[in-house]
Amino acid sequence: MLARKGDAVVAFAFTKQEYGHPDVAEFDYLFRDDGGRVLDPSHTSVRSGHGTTRESCVAVGDLEIEWSYRSPTTGWVYFEHLPHEMPAADALELCVTHLGLMNVPVDTGSARFKWRMKP
Repeated sequence: MLARKGDAVVAFAFTKQEYGHPDVAEFDYLFRDDGGRVLDPSHTSVRSGHGTTRESCVAVGDLEIEWSYRSPTTGWVYFEHLPHEMPAADALELCVTHLGLMNVPVDTGSARFKWRMKP
């Protein structure tokens, strides 16, 4: 999964998801917030790590992506805007991809990624 907003971009992959009150997921991520679009863990501007959702939210840096449990191997991520709403120019953008975090570096500015601000 890829997400970007403003100068920040993150790639994250869920490693564990559990149903509960609240639902909880663990994820690995690559993140940068300097305006660069290439996620390469060898670059000093790219941070990598492991996180846990808090209050049904994947949070890395200033990026927050709402999430909910679907099954032990799948979940839902949510756009900031509904289909009938007009997003602001700097709205959160999401891109679902088959790439895992092992396929790095990733140029998130590549034309092969189809970014969306709403469903």
